[in-house]
Amino acid sequence: CDFVKDIALLYPLRVIMSIIGVAPDEEGMMLKLTQELFGGQDPQQSRGEEVGAGLAVLRDFCNYFKGVVEDRKQAPTDDLASILANALVDGEPMAELDQISYFIITATAGHDTTSATVGGGMKALLDFPQQFKKLQENLDLCHSAAREMIRWVSPVRHMMRTATEDATFQGQTIHAGENLSLWYPSANRDEAAIERPNEFDVARDNRNQLAFGYGGHMCLGQHLAILEVECFFRELLSRLDWIEMAGEPEWVQAVFVGGLKSMPVRYAFK
Repeated sequence: CDFVKDIALLYPLRVIMSIIGVAPDEEGMMLKLTQELFGGQDPQQSRGEEVGAGLAVLRDFCNYFKGVVEDRKQAPTDDLASILANALVDGEPMAELDQISYFIITATAGHDTTSATVGGGMKALLDFPQQFKKLQENLDLCHSAAREMIRWVSPVRHMMRTATEDATFQGQTIHAGENLSLWYPSANRDEAAIERPNEFDVARDNRNQLAFGYGGHMCLGQHLAILEVECFFRELLSRLDWIEMAGEPEWVQAVFVGGLKSMPVRYAFK
């Protein structure tokens, strides 16, 4: 099978869409919109190179979730969509733009980054067969392995920040008003912070990894993401007899959020 297209993309998608309340037959549309949004540099995923193409993707998201909001206002259920649709801020209904923004970030980042970790995590296990064997023989390591996969893949490539005051960092002067690009894959390979950063280690203590960001911008869904990855590999490895590459992996062309686009594998269950 293609481990990414047939498995890694679909599992986190089903989890987050069921939490939001998106019907299973609309998951394919949500996946396509997410790929168009995050894969804007990839000719196989992008809707187009012009600025208007990206805006059109956002417009499609907005139109879809406006309908969801209206539906849940009329007939709320026990899903996240109903909570957002009927939320109050200081006693007043949430502004429409805020509502839709919450829907979009949850519906996209809620599965795309986890999918990238599941796919990239399996590739790491195949690239480091001793770690594969170690994890399969001790599934209690799946929690630490999930965090190591997230560090290793670092699916969010960067964020931009603006300095509010002058500062000097490692001999480099940063002036107030200057823009900074924070590269998470680089931070998660920092030898000053992480021992043997270029080795994949399923037993590593990863409390210092920065794939989820830091401080007030820490990832809202980090605990769900770790749990999904942990549960997935705990269930898969307990059933798997062997697995190997059956072709060359292919990566999404992206500068912001990305991961594997394709990874053919051969496998057998016990």
